[in-house]
Amino acid sequence: AVKKIENVFEHLQTARRTLRELRLLRYLRGHENVLHPDAVYFARSGADFAHVYLVTDRVDTDLGNLLRRRDLQMDQNHHLFLMYQCLRGLKWIHSAGVVHRDLKPKNLLVSTGWDLQICDFGLARIVCPPGSKAASSLGTSRTTQADVVATSTAKQPNMTQYVCSRYYRPPEALCGKARCSPSLDMWSLGCIWAELIADGTVCFFGNSTTDVLRSIVKLLGAPPQNWTADIPSEKCCEFLARCSRELKVGPQKPESVFEWEYVHKESDEMARDAVTLLNRLLRWEPEDRLTAAGGLHELLFHDLHCEEDEPNHDPAAASSARLVYRDGNLRLLDPHSHSQKPGVDPPEASDTAVPLRKGSGD
Repeated sequence: AVKKIENVFEHLQTARRTLRELRLLRYLRGHENVLHPDAVYFARSGADFAHVYLVTDRVDTDLGNLLRRRDLQMDQNHHLFLMYQCLRGLKWIHSAGVVHRDLKPKNLLVSTGWDLQICDFGLARIVCPPGSKAASSLGTSRTTQADVVATSTAKQPNMTQYVCSRYYRPPEALCGKARCSPSLDMWSLGCIWAELIADGTVCFFGNSTTDVLRSIVKLLGAPPQNWTADIPSEKCCEFLARCSRELKVGPQKPESVFEWEYVHKESDEMARDAVTLLNRLLRWEPEDRLTAAGGLHELLFHDLHCEEDEPNHDPAAASSARLVYRDGNLRLLDPHSHSQKPGVDPPEASDTAVPLRKGSGD
């Protein structure tokens, strides 16, 4: 597959974002649920050097396309397998001290064998020093989001305010709070999980930021006491208070369990566990959300979970790979590319195949 990044040097921000993404992709390589580049192409002539082409393994479609396909039936086993791979990839990413900051169905590539890869790291940031004890601790199930938030917000470089598409943006980002931690990705993952188990229904739909915030208050309840203390906008605080009064909802508590009408189509045990996972991801307080490592230990993934096959980030994989200019292009050289990593098996309960993108071949 080829990703064309147009007019790289037209704006300084675009050039920086492109370079950052290439560096992060190199740094994060070595995990089968994280997209990695094979080569980077550009024009040999400096005068024509405007676009960059990122070459990766071919992947047939993305989760956004699958959710829009009404002729495709995904069962619970497909939902579990896709979510498990998301958690597995995020454990690798977060244990590297990186936050993706733009998780959404479109950025989750899916092959015909239901293998999933997380892509598009243009907004990603390193929030913990690579190789530090703080970064490596993010890959343990014992680490809570409170530990993660405290670590990752101690010292951070200036970051763009934009994170995620609106529907997948956590409330702290919608309200302009400055902190950034892996809990941001976990909220986005919760929204994706809700969309999966509700047959494509967006969890927090809205045509504006205020619409989405109102949807969050309606489903989760009002934010906990003192949650609005560090919101820079007084109007935002007033809006949240007004929504809570109009919707007649109280503050969300740690033990609160919400019910979403689109999920309760079935009453079996797996459906109840699916809602439990949703409740543990969609929390007002970032420190109350599950970590990726903790999510892998959820009862829902008992049949897929294998500690030895859910690795933390390996800095050696990044240090051994390097971008080398050769024959008019940059190629990623990895001396260990021939090695095979263990993988998870796709679901067996259904023979549904992932349809190819229109025009991608037979």
